[in-house]
Amino acid sequence: MATRKSSDRLTKACFKVDSSIVRIDVYDKYAGVDKKKVNKTIKCAFMMRRKTLLNNLTAVYPVQKDEAAKILESLNIDLKARGETLTLDQIIEISDLLSK
Repeated sequence: MATRKSSDRLTKACFKVDSSIVRIDVYDKYAGVDKKKVNKTIKCAFMMRRKTLLNNLTAVYPVQKDEAAKILESLNIDLKARGETLTLDQIIEISDLLSK
């Protein structure tokens, strides 16, 4: 996300056209996220093409299938979901819950 702030207004005398200086501030929505953990979860989600997310998670993380199922259910994610159906925010939430 970025915000636009209009700075000083320049007149025709400066550039022979009306212009303005614009400053763009960029904010990283994911600044506090542990990117290593998230990358591990992303790789896990896409590890085996025809497997569900539940099966992939139990293959990589030291959790039982029922524990992984509870995590997915708590995030309102279908137990038959595959990696490509997730949003980045969901992957981050899964990553946070699995690394506790």
